This record gives sequence, structure tokens and C-alpha cells, in this order.
Amino acid sequence: MIQFMQHSNEVGIGAAETPFRALIEQAPDPIVVHVDSRIVYVNPALVELLRADSPDQLIGRPALDLCAPDCRDRVAARIQCHLRGEETSRRDEQRWLCLDGSTVDVESTAVPIIYDGRTAIYVLARDITGQVSAEKALSESESKFSVAFHNSPLPMTLASIVDGTLYEVNEAFQKLTGWSAREALGRTATELGLWPDQTQFDVYMNLVRDNKVIRDFPRDLCTRSGEMRDCMHTGTLLEIAGEPYLMNVVQDVTEIRRRELALGVAWGGTLAQ
Repeated sequence: MIQFMQHSNEVGIGAAETPFRALIEQAPDPIVVHVDSRIVYVNPALVELLRADSPDQLIGRPALDLCAPDCRDRVAARIQCHLRGEETSRRDEQRWLCLDGSTVDVESTAVPIIYDGRTAIYVLARDITGQVSAEKALSESESKFSVAFHNSPLPMTLASIVDGTLYEVNEAFQKLTGWSAREALGRTATELGLWPDQTQFDVYMNLVRDNKVIRDFPRDLCTRSGEMRDCMHTGTLLEIAGEPYLMNVVQDVTEIRRRELALGVAWGGTLAQ
């Protein structure tokens, strides 16, 4: 018979034991019960999760055998807290070992119960392997993005798509504009005076919102010192950790324009001779 414990009181299932056990057996989430650190019950979902052929392969084993070595000490401490009736965090992320040698990431919730008249720990687990893998991939992707962003020879910014507030700028941006990251972050490009023509800025932002990507948008850029630079601006909408951002890449073409102008003047003079 299973009874849940609340503040040292035992709440029995009584006549509902049979349907309650059927509910546990049919539960889609893995469930394990252990007494004196030994597994005494597993439901079919747990058997499947751990790649076992039958419950017999798990019953009787030490409960900590379920856990990967790097989390056993933490899980053992949580078990003792449960047995003493002490409060613990409601959920805990753990890595469990499957019988085929692979591992799965789970989010577990544990409560003390009475199982066949003895104090036991009832553990409900949820397989979050896919979620953890996705988060890891995202973290690695963001790390690679960060390296590429900060080492780019072209000025780059990461900004709000709503109002252009700057969240990140690279070193090339600081060299071009004269604004340090400390001074620029948290302010908009227009507040810094980088877009002297507000209408030009509004047209650019609307194009990005409508098209997701806008390449080689011609613009004037005003540096901190007041120098005007001819630039080509590329904007891309990105989603990072579920939030939308605008990535801006600036190509300073001032010197190219000056050479083109000088070449045009020289060519015109040649034709006039």
C-alpha cells in the first residue's frame, strides 16, 4: 500500500490503491520508488526510458545507480533531506544512466511516501534530453557567433528591432565611431548621433522589419567627432535565445568614394585636354 506523507502525517490511499496503482502504471512519465536506497518499484515508462527489458533488471538495485557519477553526491544529499522532512527545491535536473550505457537528462520531483509500511522516496521524472541538447547547441552557436562578432574587421552592432537600442558593439564599431562600448550600450544610434538624418534611419528600420534582411543600404554616418562618413549598411533580423534582435554590419566606403571622385575628376580633365 502507498501512502503520501505531509508534515509527518500519513495520508493513505485506502480503497483507491488499485486505481491509483493503475494510474502510476499507465503514467507517461517515468516513476521510481526506492526504500533504504534500494529500488522497489518502477513503472513501464521508466523501464523504457532506461532501456531495460523488464522491471526485474532495475528492482533491487541501489537507487543512486540510476544517476551519473557527477550528480550522485547531490542526489544523495537531496534524499537525506527528504527523509528528514526538510524543504528542498521542488525540481532537480539530473543525468541518469541507461542500461545500454547511454545517458538521459531528466527533471525529477521527489516526495517521501509510505510504501508497504516503510518510509520511501517517490520520484517522478521527465525526460528533458531533447531540451538540454537544444540548449547546449544554442549555447555553442551563440559562443561561435560572439567570437565572430567581436573579431569581425567590419563594425557590427546588436540592437533592439523596436527602437534601435544598442545591446552589443564590437571593437571595429568603436574605432569607426569614436564611441566606446561603455558609452554606447543602452543608448540608441540616433541618441549617439550616428544617423544624422532621422528620415534615413526610419526608412532603414522599416525595410528591415518588412524584409528581415536589407543589404548595402547607403547612409551617412556621423562619428563622435562630427566627421561624416559614407557607409553601406546591412541589417539582419536574428533570434537569439528566443528574442528578436537586429544585427547591423557597417562598411565604411568613404575612401572608395573619394578615390572614385578623384578618378572622375582626373578622367574629366583628360577628356577636356
